Amino acid sequence: MIDFLKRLLQDEEGYNPEAHIVKGKMHIGYGHCLDQEQSEEELAVMQLDDELEDWTGFKLSDEQCDALFEIDVQDAIDDLAPVFMPPDIEALGDTRGSILLSMCFQMGGAGVRKFKAFLQALKDGDWERAADEMEWSNGLKKQRRSAWYKQTQIRFTAAANAMRKGYFDRYQEKPIEQRPEQVDRPLAGATDEELIDEIRYRFNRKKKEL
Repeated sequence: MIDFLKRLLQDEEGYNPEAHIVKGKMHIGYGHCLDQEQSEEELAVMQLDDELEDWTGFKLSDEQCDALFEIDVQDAIDDLAPVFMPPDIEALGDTRGSILLSMCFQMGGAGVRKFKAFLQALKDGDWERAADEMEWSNGLKKQRRSAWYKQTQIRFTAAANAMRKGYFDRYQEKPIEQRPEQVDRPLAGATDEELIDEIRYRFNRKKKEL
């Protein structure tokens, strides 16, 4: 799950081994925030005795960024407890477990713990309900988009879709065996997502024929 989460965060938040500002706060590596108190373990990774007053120009090696990332992952897992425990996370698998931890990176484990209906849906394996709770302030009524969804709409649309399917479209294509080779789906009236899937399918089929 760690490798998948790293890949997901790199796509969502980017990767930069030099300190840089994101939304008014200084970050480094895989979204590690420098504008909060650094633990002794984090300072040791950065080979510092104390925090810097100005992080501008500060750089780390890829290995140091990886080590900070592993600390942040463990912090995210610890922050979800006791509402959502490590065995619960492991049971979700790489994709859905990484979505949950990615949310902790963005809003903190304490913030995610407030989404009780969402976490219960994860425990129940109700992926449709979990995705609804990500997108709406009340997943059952669907009356108002969540502030969380509004702030990062593209990111969470992809995450909600992956929560439902169990995979991200950009990482894993549907097996072409799922549909008869000779049948092309009509494109009139298709949604954007259906059009993309159909184009991908036809492209893959053409490659196979060649």
